[in-house]
Amino acid sequence: MERDQSKDHSRISPLVPLVLGFVLGLAFAWLYWLQRLEERDVAGAEETMDLRMELSPRPSEAEPDDLTRIEGIGPKFASVLRSEGLTTYEELAASRVDELRDLFRGRDLYFVDPATWPEQAELAAVGAWGALSDLQEELDAGRRL
Repeated sequence: MERDQSKDHSRISPLVPLVLGFVLGLAFAWLYWLQRLEERDVAGAEETMDLRMELSPRPSEAEPDDLTRIEGIGPKFASVLRSEGLTTYEELAASRVDELRDLFRGRDLYFVDPATWPEQAELAAVGAWGALSDLQEELDAGRRL
């Protein structure tokens, strides 16, 4: 009788590694799926941030500002900004420098340096023309000296 019990254990033991392998495989597949899901969420959040500038609501009564008053923005750059929906000092002030840089690089304008544009636009938006003029005296084509 003891012999029969030992035979039963030998029949079960080949199944243990198989079941263990299956369970571990499921665990690794689940972890991989979670990681991919997080990566997709992060990529989606970055796309949302990029679209924020284009989709930001704007009051219909807001008239476009003269963006060429910002040191470093000429008529061509102003038209690029307008085509992307940035028409006021407030909108330009709320933009991130890296988003602006990417916008111009997407149009093969790699030499554009918008590093001071949001700062200048913020002063213009609140009507601090004297402070804007003082700042612009420190700039050369919109770049800090």
